[in-house]
Amino acid sequence: MIVKGIELQFGKDIDIICTHLNQVGENFIGIEEGNFLFEDLKLTIANSQSMGGEGNGLDYFYASKDISHLTEN
Repeated sequence: MIVKGIELQFGKDIDIICTHLNQVGENFIGIEEGNFLFEDLKLTIANSQSMGGEGNGLDYFYASKDISHLTEN
């Protein structure tokens, strides 16, 4: 999947993905260790370790038209 010209490739270091998206103007917040929310993109990504595996590679992404359920306190 390509977002804002950045390839979200499974296994790629998630910190590099976050840095690249940030460089093109997309801010993110850490939801929990290894799990990041890009509110303007309506996208979350998570690394393997946060999903029960090992490592910092991209293991999960979620995108939706409505992410209000993720941003409500």
